[in-house]
Amino acid sequence: MLIIFPVLAFVGIFLSLGNLDSENGSERAFFRASILWGTYLILMTEGLSLLEGITPWGLTLGWLLPLLVTGGFFVFRVKAKLPIVFPKVHFPKGRWDRLLMLAVLVVIGLTALLAWLSPPQTWDSLTYHMARVAHWAQQRAVRHYVTGIGYQNSMPPGSEIAMLHVYVLFGGDRLTTFVQWFAMLGCLVGVFFIARRLGVGPAGRMIAVIFVATLPMGIVQASSTVSDYVVAFWMVCVAYESVMILKGKITLRSVVYVSLAAGVGLVTKPTAVAYVLPFAFLVAIIVFRQIPIIRSLRYIAVSFILVLMLNAGYLLRNTALYGNPIASEKRISVLVNETMSAQVVLSNSLRNMTLHAGTPSPYINKAIYLVVAQVHELIGLDVDDPRITAITNYKVSKPTTNEDKTSNPLHALLILIVFFVLLIRRKEIEPEVIVLSLVVTVTFPTFSSLIKWMVFNTRLHLPFFVLYAPIVGYSLDRFLKPSGVRTLAAILLFASWPWLMSIHSRPLITNSKSFVDSVLVTPREDLYFANGWHLREPYLEMAEVIKESGCSSIGILLPGNGAEYPLWALLGAPRNAPRIEWIDAGITSKYTDPDFVPCAVICQVCSEDETYFNELPRRYKHHATKFQLFLDVQGSTSLP
Repeated sequence: MLIIFPVLAFVGIFLSLGNLDSENGSERAFFRASILWGTYLILMTEGLSLLEGITPWGLTLGWLLPLLVTGGFFVFRVKAKLPIVFPKVHFPKGRWDRLLMLAVLVVIGLTALLAWLSPPQTWDSLTYHMARVAHWAQQRAVRHYVTGIGYQNSMPPGSEIAMLHVYVLFGGDRLTTFVQWFAMLGCLVGVFFIARRLGVGPAGRMIAVIFVATLPMGIVQASSTVSDYVVAFWMVCVAYESVMILKGKITLRSVVYVSLAAGVGLVTKPTAVAYVLPFAFLVAIIVFRQIPIIRSLRYIAVSFILVLMLNAGYLLRNTALYGNPIASEKRISVLVNETMSAQVVLSNSLRNMTLHAGTPSPYINKAIYLVVAQVHELIGLDVDDPRITAITNYKVSKPTTNEDKTSNPLHALLILIVFFVLLIRRKEIEPEVIVLSLVVTVTFPTFSSLIKWMVFNTRLHLPFFVLYAPIVGYSLDRFLKPSGVRTLAAILLFASWPWLMSIHSRPLITNSKSFVDSVLVTPREDLYFANGWHLREPYLEMAEVIKESGCSSIGILLPGNGAEYPLWALLGAPRNAPRIEWIDAGITSKYTDPDFVPCAVICQVCSEDETYFNELPRRYKHHATKFQLFLDVQGSTSLP
């Protein structure tokens, strides 16, 4: 299978770096191989897009290059009679530690099972994450295209580029969920290594890994096709390189790697800015303190160029479309705070914190809400100020296994306790740990100062929780007995069970809140609609009519938050699908192909009085969802 080539490329880079830097073993090689792999992924994709080379063979040839380079490296070592070093895996020695490691493997296994059985189904995946992947695969390039869903063009493409490679090389979306799953796996390995670099003992390293493995939001994202776990992994790479710089001497090489990690994070999602900035500030301080000013400015310039290089493609495309590198001004105002002040930071930080403070008791939740509302009265802000609030009104909700609103209450409480422990006993703690904890803590108010509050922000907080894991591991290892650490680990593992078993939209075991039956028995075709069951009937019926008609050019007109991707999946994307293009899509109509003449049009925004569209007669109408299908009558089947 062609999908093996990106995996082999990573393995080749990892083994090569491990042999070049045997002193640091597999630890540094893991992070730097990941950073180089991610950098190559972005640059190779942008390069192939210029040639419309995003095809199975184009991507295969692209991944053969690092394989040939690393293969040549090992041939050289063999001929030079140099030793080839392979990574050593050390398993826990104690019975309880082995049991905890087995529990982590169970979490990894169950999330992998969910990733395998579940298709892309998160609403954002259906509207833009996977929809843009399908469009790119169709046009064999990551350039902008006609669409009525602005996020498909404007959002950074990093995570979706990885999914694009999987989608094209595997020939479908079966493995696209594993991009996030591998990011979770990388975070587990990453926090273990960071904790070890901080001098944390075996028990502390284990709790750091379990802390990440049991994050409810992490569990639900590990089997999805959104992008926050990917962001979290790149931020873990940034954190590791920053810790290495903090504990050692600054070098150009370390600046290059931390910059590349930051660049790949930023090309994945805009929210990465909130997590990158505090680390960038830390590294800049170290650079200016350790080396002369002229050389420092050179290092900063190199860093800026590397970050810009990785983000240049989509920034230039956005500038050409919107007149600025981010998005349309209207779209920016939806999510970015419209005002800035200390009160805004306090408001959003407090409301973001309480997203993870919900309890099963509505009375406690109401009390938390009243406290927050009172604080807002004192600082002179409305608790639902539209300048800093998006989509929904503020509330404190019960914990849920709904993937859009999942929170991390136990982990948030643990972080809060650890924060105060570090504050009280700061004189007993190594300076590197204090600095790292401060930098990670600052990412939270930085996020709150940039992004409007909304109930879905819990998803965007995932990198913060992952980054705090090594600090939690350090603190518990330092101030809690091993038996207490193991007990806490067991509590976290036990508490994660509802999210492992019963995610609303893809449960292994159903309950009263489940949207669908178990993924073990529900057809994959139905699972696409778990978060929008009302769409199942019209989508299946329209797809069937189109297939029977033999139409191979389909136009679509959907609302700005329409679930486009199931149409691609039902019609056989990517290899057997007809051509699907948006029509009449506002500002992006400049990308319209004049040679595209649809023989069918799927429309959800057309007037119900219209019986023809572009001379195509209406062949189907679904009253509840307002979907209409206009289709050339030749060879077609009419439905009511």
